[in-house]
Amino acid sequence: MSGAEGAITAIKAFFTKHEMLVANRGVSGTAFEQKQILENTLALDAAKRLGTRIIDLHSLITKSNPS
Repeated sequence: MSGAEGAITAIKAFFTKHEMLVANRGVSGTAFEQKQILENTLALDAAKRLGTRIIDLHSLITKSNPS
């Protein structure tokens, strides 16, 4: 995973330069059988946090740019 951190940093810098919001660094989980991912509490918690962050960002955007 040596190049991953640099790539993520570059992508985040691009987003920032173009005034794009970054919700988080993403969610990753591995499963080899159906529903096995449900046992990965770290991935599920990360997905829940991402969902909450997306809702928060949506609220911020709609408050600052009312239609």
